Amino acid sequence: MISTRAKGNRIELKAVDLLASEGWSVYRVPPSRMFQLCQDIFNLWDILAMKEGKVRLIQVRSNRTKDISEHRKFAELNRHDNLSYEVWVWKDRLGWDDIRFL
Repeated sequence: MISTRAKGNRIELKAVDLLASEGWSVYRVPPSRMFQLCQDIFNLWDILAMKEGKVRLIQVRSNRTKDISEHRKFAELNRHDNLSYEVWVWKDRLGWDDIRFL
């Protein structure tokens, strides 16, 4: 059985690879270690991608979105024309099933 940490890292790398293949410059938050505080961007986002003046903040999830109320609140308070907030959900054995723009 794979650990949730390893699974999360693997899925985040899939997202990074997809974005990079589409020409985005990508920054991924380094994987956390045991007993380490959250290092996510604004404690919410796993990936920052930039291309042609556009910026995407992306949270990557596995199989379900859980609670994204904090993500939605952050997105509403920080709207900008060139900035998108996204939650990507990877479904086991199916691939990217749900990409939500907040």
